[in-house]
Amino acid sequence: MLNKTSNTTWGGRFEQAPDADAVQFNASLAFDHVLYQHDIAGSKAHAEMLARQKLISQQEAALIMQGLAEIEAEMDQGQHPLDYACEDIHMFIEHLLIQKIGDAAKKLHTGRSRNDQVALDLRLYVRKSADSIREQLQTLMETLNTLATNHQQDRMPGYTHLQQAQPISLGHYFAAYYCMFQRDGKRLDDWHARMNYSPLGACALAGSNLPLDRQFIAEKLQFSGIIENTLDAVSDRDFVIEFCSVASIIMMHLSRLSEDMILWATQEFNFVSLHDAFSTGSSLMPNKKNPDLPELIRGKSGRVFGHLMSILTVMKGLPLAYNKDMQEDKECLFDTVNTLSACLKIMSPFLKSLRFNTELMQEKAAGGYLDATEVLESLVLKGMPFRMAHHQVGQWVRKAMENQCSLAEIQMNTIEKKPFHLCTGMELQAEDIKNILALANEIRQSPKKFNKTLANKKLVMLFEKPSFRTRLSFSLAIQELGGVAVESIESSRKQEHPADMMRVLNGYADFVMMRTHDDGVFAKMAEHADIPVINGLSALYHPCQILACWHFYFHPFLLHSLFQQSVLLTVQQAQ
Repeated sequence: MLNKTSNTTWGGRFEQAPDADAVQFNASLAFDHVLYQHDIAGSKAHAEMLARQKLISQQEAALIMQGLAEIEAEMDQGQHPLDYACEDIHMFIEHLLIQKIGDAAKKLHTGRSRNDQVALDLRLYVRKSADSIREQLQTLMETLNTLATNHQQDRMPGYTHLQQAQPISLGHYFAAYYCMFQRDGKRLDDWHARMNYSPLGACALAGSNLPLDRQFIAEKLQFSGIIENTLDAVSDRDFVIEFCSVASIIMMHLSRLSEDMILWATQEFNFVSLHDAFSTGSSLMPNKKNPDLPELIRGKSGRVFGHLMSILTVMKGLPLAYNKDMQEDKECLFDTVNTLSACLKIMSPFLKSLRFNTELMQEKAAGGYLDATEVLESLVLKGMPFRMAHHQVGQWVRKAMENQCSLAEIQMNTIEKKPFHLCTGMELQAEDIKNILALANEIRQSPKKFNKTLANKKLVMLFEKPSFRTRLSFSLAIQELGGVAVESIESSRKQEHPADMMRVLNGYADFVMMRTHDDGVFAKMAEHADIPVINGLSALYHPCQILACWHFYFHPFLLHSLFQQSVLLTVQQAQ
């Protein structure tokens, strides 16, 4: 029976011509025409391979390749309006080739299906696009590196939770984004290594009985090899998904950078001034200068994310091998490439145009108690447990806020006076011990000079064991300094949680003296202490004994006098 279909590509099986609306719905030429250069490149390599394998003559191959070269040049110049009677770019180019060279063009599709043909075209397209993206990434990284170098000495606040956290440099900020885009470049390199394999020769899904040389085509088109499994070759779109994933990560980084610049350009931050050439105004409000470019980049990130979700959704339920659903891989890929390229292209000149208000950044970095962590770490380096140091600096910050002054001012007024909790005696440096011994001598030689030093000060003494000699020595030491000693023996008091006990003592005592081998209990009390706490009987060390050894080495002296000077030193620091 005579074929009534007008489609000479696949019409032999059909008796009736396709419905016009169905043809339009099925066609992809309106968007896949952007693949024409890659389709022609693949067809040239395929024709050369067919001639090498004697499936077509050398003369036919030369004619085909010459015709394809002319068509490419003509399409570059816009000489061929798209003919939507052709289903896709493959059929459009074949139609033009038949018109140009005649029947020899009909041999070009030997040993090839549109399934492996479009898979090849897409790989060639996205590989070339990724090379361009890689170059744009490199340009942006060079811009960021220049900014990082130029501003490495310009201090600014660093943020967490959009709250000022610690001082950093503006250069350090830009170096962070350099690192992000550097990883993006490496992701593209990794992706390229996985995707750079040729699917051509897989035909529809099961390869061909013809003596095709797939490796020749792969080498001709600069692929690393061929995709061995023909089912995978025609049905795989991982390379599209991976590219969209890498593109989404790049866009996420661009969006974060854009968000910072948008915030910094507000009057509330005022860290940057927008250049007139890279900002816009308002049609109503003459005072406005809007950061439209970074806002668009921030907005377009959602567009690229959507394309990634789109191709994942298209592929998630497809049986092997090729399905027409996969025609939907192109528009999301093309728009991802175009969007990402446009954003990268504009970001570098935008960043170069900004003027940074480094004086205000420096002012902000010096305020807001951003040096609190540095102060905390300085206490840790002096031997204070981290949690205790954290609590101490937190108190200083609160006091600084109450007094509307800097943390440095509070620290200057208190750090020399505020004691470290004397946990083991190992907190003492050589200079501390020297000062304590000198003070002990002074107390011994001129006791009356110190008899009112602890006036109105209360020392609470917590004893693990009821040692009469120790309790008496400590009590006398405090009384001779003019203070009041209150003692408590563990066996005679109600068992309380150390934190609860310390909260009570914070409100009544000026400092606390403990005699316990339970370092855990002492540490818990010290953690919640707002007043100096001294342990006179650590399980690991013995603070008083450490001092006593040093003291008795130089001057024989009573234990209670030794304790007097260590308490006095503590109180002097606390005042």
